[in-house]
Amino acid sequence: MELLPKSQSFTPSSPLVEPVEMPSLILVVEDEVLIRMMVADTLADAGFHIGEAANGRSALEAIEAAGEELRCVILDVGLPDVSGEQLIDKIRVLRPNMPIIVTTGYDTNELRQKLRDDPLARILTKPFQPEMLNVILRGWGITA
Repeated sequence: MELLPKSQSFTPSSPLVEPVEMPSLILVVEDEVLIRMMVADTLADAGFHIGEAANGRSALEAIEAAGEELRCVILDVGLPDVSGEQLIDKIRVLRPNMPIIVTTGYDTNELRQKLRDDPLARILTKPFQPEMLNVILRGWGITA
């Protein structure tokens, strides 16, 4: 066995452990079960990891628990325990740079005005084509 002199250092030619890339985690916040399932299935089919929440309280808990793995929140504006606008404000306090896709069955000018200057927020009016989610995510550089 040959030993290297103390003055030489060892530099491996390749990493000893290959880095593991985890799929991006997307949180789907929707109180209507069938819509939540459709959105979650669409994104899972595209290779994303999915977290789900049926209300604002569960969403905030999931955001805090996920840490930096969470890449985007997709939320319904009409949740049973908090308005979508209030939830957006709370998310911005926890994660100011979190991309948010807001889904709504109503065309609310107030919400559009609020999010107009936010480059990390998009509004999708229901019904929408599920592929639109992937288009928006790719536009932000978020891939599975």
